Amino acid sequence: EAAHDCLAAENPAPKLHLCQPVFGKFVIVVMECAKGHPLSKFSAAALYALAKPTVFGQLEKAIDVLEKHELVHGDLRAPNIVVDSGNPQGVAMSIVNFD
Repeated sequence: EAAHDCLAAENPAPKLHLCQPVFGKFVIVVMECAKGHPLSKFSAAALYALAKPTVFGQLEKAIDVLEKHELVHGDLRAPNIVVDSGNPQGVAMSIVNFD
């Protein structure tokens, strides 16, 4: 929850609406829907055309934010990085799956 809140404050994560224990080790997590498609769905050529340096620059900044707060994501793979190429301000990246 702390890692998600740090990134959501800087915009590379969807807004978290709820995170609370339900039963035993199970936790319910409700966040706004991430716009875009997982990085894993893009070919290298398509990603390069979408401004690869921008996406990876945003990812590097997100990792820096986590490190500054002594936090880690734990599963930072292509399926958990969402790329929104339809963003009016340019290509945007979000990180999801903080469980």
